[in-house]
Amino acid sequence: MAWILLLLILLFLVWSFWIEPRWLRIRSYEVAIDGLTKPLTAVVVSDLQPNTLHWDTDRLRRAFRRVQGFEPHVVFWLGDYYNAPMGRTKRFLDRFPRLKRRVLRHLPVMEEIAYEMSSIKAPMGQVAVLGAHDWAWSGDRVREELEDVGITVLEDELVVLRDPESGQALQVIGYNDISSGREPDFDRLHAMVDPVLPQVALTHSPDAFPAARGGPKLVLAGQSHGGQVNLPFIGPLRLPMQHKAFDKGWFSDGRRRLFVTSGIGTSFPPMRFRVRPEIIVLDLVPPY
Repeated sequence: MAWILLLLILLFLVWSFWIEPRWLRIRSYEVAIDGLTKPLTAVVVSDLQPNTLHWDTDRLRRAFRRVQGFEPHVVFWLGDYYNAPMGRTKRFLDRFPRLKRRVLRHLPVMEEIAYEMSSIKAPMGQVAVLGAHDWAWSGDRVREELEDVGITVLEDELVVLRDPESGQALQVIGYNDISSGREPDFDRLHAMVDPVLPQVALTHSPDAFPAARGGPKLVLAGQSHGGQVNLPFIGPLRLPMQHKAFDKGWFSDGRRRLFVTSGIGTSFPPMRFRVRPEIIVLDLVPPY
């Protein structure tokens, strides 16, 4: 019996550390948006957090090529593009400077990450918000690198995008990252919204959703990684936010809807189990 248990443990470790973290899936959903008159396709990507073990720039490039086949009108990025150590991981590495230097050497530079992100072509452009790992490294530098390759970064800001072919407009709000202690000014942002035009809100943390009443009816979030490890009968083991119920997928509050993606990359430890990395394709359609 002991050897069976050891075999199961070995299989679990191989699967969760080596296979599933690289087993990307692309999931598609259709979402009706008030005010929309022409259909739009949006790609949603979060939590790249690349490293040389699972998601280096070459693998990201191949994943983004797959996404290009959906011919998106717009790309939404939901934060954590850099994999800066945080929390207990950072405190541990700070105790061992030599190990910390070796770990950081295996992280792609932000300039390369931004370049690969910009490879997805979309006529309405790309819009991003920043996440906790970005701010743990340097939010200002991450924003600069993204803007240098043509990606619009929103920090408590609103932008109106327009499809050059159909003329369809879309309002996009980007909330400050509440998980980094940067409280969004919901009242100011929501007062800027034109109620006639279709609208969507981007946030890194799903914790913004309960406080964002009065804003866009569709909110997109990342951060959770779906818990990274989701054990049968136990559930997600690691959810780095206040509202643990928002692990992944769709949630509703009246007419408001939240979608939380499990993202692509991993935090420490670099493993996934029953929570595959994903890229989301949203078919935004007029209300029926």
